[in-house]
Amino acid sequence: MGEIVNYEAKEVAKFIVNYANSKGKFVNNTMVNIILYYLQGFSYICYNEPLFQDDFEAWAYGPRIPEVYTLFSMFGLEKIRPYNEVWDLFFYKKVENINYREGFSERIADFLEINVTNLLQYTSQELVASTQKKGTAWEKIYEDGRKNVIPKSVMKNYFISTMKGEQKK
Repeated sequence: MGEIVNYEAKEVAKFIVNYANSKGKFVNNTMVNIILYYLQGFSYICYNEPLFQDDFEAWAYGPRIPEVYTLFSMFGLEKIRPYNEVWDLFFYKKVENINYREGFSERIADFLEINVTNLLQYTSQELVASTQKKGTAWEKIYEDGRKNVIPKSVMKNYFISTMKGEQKK
């Protein structure tokens, strides 16, 4: 306990976008939201607490954090550019040499780098499909046409039970 310093999902999303861009990797809005979902789950496994307090909603194409989705919605399914401030996105300001680790403890920045690196190996479609498998936290909450909140307790139980091998295949 105590590893997490109450980050906001949009701060972690910024890390994902800037890290991906620094490594020449493609990342779009769908990917950012699903990577956030996995990072939250891995945080429960590693630290027994959430990485951030924002809630996920079960949308048709996987889990989303509405504020993060809205922030990057202008990109559609295209690659999100690196940025320092949100205004950089809106005014198409070119930014370089971004310290994506800024604002994170060394341990959490390492945690993010390792997991984001692994998750960026997958396409947007593969990430969506992985969240929609039978028994996932998304699948347990999703209702067609609704955007139900995925309770943190459901996410925590799903990821911890999966790690322990308790999920039914």
